[in-house]
Amino acid sequence: MKEEKEQKNAHTKIFLYASIMCIIAMLIILAINVGLKRIINSNFNPVNGDFQTYNPIRRLLAGQTPYKDFAVYLGNGHMFLLSFFQLIFGNNFTISMFNTFLITVVIFELLVFTVSYFISKNKKQSLYVALCAIIFDLFMIEKVSTIANTKYYYWFFTAISPINSARLIRNGIVVLTVCFIWFGTKYINTSKREFIVKNKNILEKIYWAIIAGFTIPWSNDGGIAAYITMSFIYFVLLIKQYKTNIRSILMYTLMYIGISLFTLFIVITIITRGNPMSWLNFTLGVSSYQKWYYNDAYSKMNIHLTDIELNIEHIMMGILAIYYIYKIARAKSKSNVMRYSILSIIAIQPILSRIFISIFIRRKH
Repeated sequence: MKEEKEQKNAHTKIFLYASIMCIIAMLIILAINVGLKRIINSNFNPVNGDFQTYNPIRRLLAGQTPYKDFAVYLGNGHMFLLSFFQLIFGNNFTISMFNTFLITVVIFELLVFTVSYFISKNKKQSLYVALCAIIFDLFMIEKVSTIANTKYYYWFFTAISPINSARLIRNGIVVLTVCFIWFGTKYINTSKREFIVKNKNILEKIYWAIIAGFTIPWSNDGGIAAYITMSFIYFVLLIKQYKTNIRSILMYTLMYIGISLFTLFIVITIITRGNPMSWLNFTLGVSSYQKWYYNDAYSKMNIHLTDIELNIEHIMMGILAIYYIYKIARAKSKSNVMRYSILSIIAIQPILSRIFISIFIRRKH
């Protein structure tokens, strides 16, 4: 009887793993299909983002130094991620378009899966949600013509297309960030190694700071938004842990800032091959990078709060963020604290990114 039960459990696990692998395979196939459809014709408009995407990639793979020898307008995350896939599939313009669409869809699928998983805590269910989301999105794009040329069509289209500025890839850092936070902190809190057990508290805070330092170079809007969001949630967690102990909160806040900025310096120094000031100068002046296309008349004007474009979706995300921060304060277990912290980061980051984009667009035109 016991052997039959064990055999049944083994079959159940095999079926579960097989079904999960099938869903993952379907997600990958759909992403590849979107990429292949884009390169049926290797065409582009002179002012869109296709060659803007490929130019830094071909220069990086040719051995040139980012920011010193060429501009990286869409961010380091976009450049290095696509360069990796260029090395796999081939280094040419057409393949760069395939890779951009492929990665955009994969990030969308990962985002949907991540949000669903941290809400439901069910991996298989979350994979189904991601699969349904991308199928529904493709259906809306291909079949529903009544929403064409509306903002709703734009919502669906940005999930499978980089448009002209790879916005989903630029903000894909939020997905990677929360995954690293989850797995890293889980390892620290479950490890049996004596050194980690004794220094669990400080190691977790150092880990957060290091991850935060990596986010900034990803892109000028999404990366900086991710850093600010991580820093805010980190501060919320400090308040939850230390309450009125101002000395500990201040000490760990300064430690976080120092380690994250030091990490940023190391990362940028490596990327620029010893020329970190070239990255800083470019980042501070990035709004003037496309003056060849945009009218420069407004770039010298002051930016007002009315220039920041937020809509109902961002307001809803803000409400969700407040709710999840409230859940952080009420959570008892370490696991739930991390879950709600991650959901808070996912809710807040797009709002800040949109604010940065609004300011950036205002300064360009």
